[in-house]
Amino acid sequence: MSFFQTTVLFFCAATLAGVIMGRFVPDHLSIAKRLIFPILALSIMVLLCWTIVQMLFGLPKFDSVFPITAALLGVLFSVGIKGAYITLKQRKTKP
Repeated sequence: MSFFQTTVLFFCAATLAGVIMGRFVPDHLSIAKRLIFPILALSIMVLLCWTIVQMLFGLPKFDSVFPITAALLGVLFSVGIKGAYITLKQRKTKP
């Protein structure tokens, strides 16, 4: 798959997972909803650190096996759009 196809695939998968979690997981059980942003931040930091180490020491690239950057970008787009939707929905309900 190309970079664009992987990004779109992971965007759709993350959006679908967010919708399923929003519908079927009660709010008091949703520890995963609170952990999604720290997990994404940690994964971005690991990806950046691995890229720096890989450039310095010539270690193998992850992207040659699986396009991690495209997958992470798709998930980030999905989380961002869901966050924007929730914010707009909350603003609309306020008087």
